[in-house]
Amino acid sequence: MNFWDVHGILFLIFACIFPRLTLLFGTYISFGLLGWIGWLFIPRFTIAAYAYWYYWDTNPFLVLISFVSAFMGEAGEKTIFFSRYK
Repeated sequence: MNFWDVHGILFLIFACIFPRLTLLFGTYISFGLLGWIGWLFIPRFTIAAYAYWYYWDTNPFLVLISFVSAFMGEAGEKTIFFSRYK
C-alpha cells in the first residue's frame, strides 16, 4: 500500500502538530492495549511505528522522516516543559 494513495500532505501536517487527534480521528487503525498506551504517552512514536509497519516497503524515506519528526517533537515538548517548570 502506498501512503500517497491513502493520505495527503494535510494529513502529514496534522500528524506532526496534533498526533493524538490524527491517530484518533484520521486513521482506520484499530488499537490494541499497546496502541492505546502509545497514544496516551508517546503519540509521535506511535505514528512512526505505524508508518514503519504499513509503509516501509513502499516509502522508506517517509518512514525515516516520521521517526526524525517523532524525536524532534518529543524532545521539543520536553524542553519546553522543563524550561517552564524549573
